[in-house]
Amino acid sequence: MLASVSPIVLIVDDYVEVREVIACVLERAGFRPLAVESAGDAREALQQVTPSLILVDAHMPSLSGDEFLTELRQDPRLANIPTVLITGDIGASSAAAARGIRSLLKPFDVGRLIELAESCR
Repeated sequence: MLASVSPIVLIVDDYVEVREVIACVLERAGFRPLAVESAGDAREALQQVTPSLILVDAHMPSLSGDEFLTELRQDPRLANIPTVLITGDIGASSAAAARGIRSLLKPFDVGRLIELAESCR
């Protein structure tokens, strides 16, 4: 019998605490979190793995979450990976929804995080 492989979830957030909490929640839910600090680190990780879901912070220092998601959509290999914008700004969350981008509002509901991840299994 073949063992099932847990889906990889890429977490891109400049705050270590946020990365750690999300990674812990996802790991307990049966996912393989891969947490990185920046869009640059995410680019490097995406050379090695193809995650089932990408969670990206809306407000990162070097490249915003929106800019990073736009960049992802231009790469045919990555364009169809489900993404979620993580933000503490309800306006950014509403703007993302208007563009068809799923978002997770900080402080986030753990159940909602797991629901979003489960939808990508």
